[in-house]
Amino acid sequence: MEFTFLIEAVKAVGYPALIFAIWWMTNKQSNRNIEDLINNFKKTNEEMLSEMKEMTDALQMNYSQLTRIELKIDQNQWCPMIRIKRPVIEEDDK
Repeated sequence: MEFTFLIEAVKAVGYPALIFAIWWMTNKQSNRNIEDLINNFKKTNEEMLSEMKEMTDALQMNYSQLTRIELKIDQNQWCPMIRIKRPVIEEDDK
């Protein structure tokens, strides 16, 4: 269909119509290639976003566990390195 139109256009207008038709076809193919690139880019971005959400959840879980570990270390009074030095109240000898 396009080919017959191209022949009729060249007969009627001349070589500028041929050049325009060649440009039109290459431009159409270039646009398809760009659309494919954009669609692939969107797909890749969506996959990366879902992976980043999973990583964020894992990081939050790790942070909460590290906070619990730090709290347990700070509250461990049996460890001599961490033990809080409390003032000793001396009782009067009676």
